[in-house]
Amino acid sequence: MHHHPVKSSRIHSIAYDESSGILEIRFRDNKILQYLGVPPRIFRDFLQVVSKGRFLRRRDQRKIY
Repeated sequence: MHHHPVKSSRIHSIAYDESSGILEIRFRDNKILQYLGVPPRIFRDFLQVVSKGRFLRRRDQRKIY
């Protein structure tokens, strides 16, 4: 998966594999989270929001999608 660098105080980059629906988030402390079964629109939305951390917290509370 190709990681896209993002502007965030906590998140370093994000990657998405559309064929498997895996969203991967690499944090600045090098921890990695993977979410399975993520629709493509969630990845597109994630790339476009200003606050990546806020988006992740809100989505995570609802199981990402």
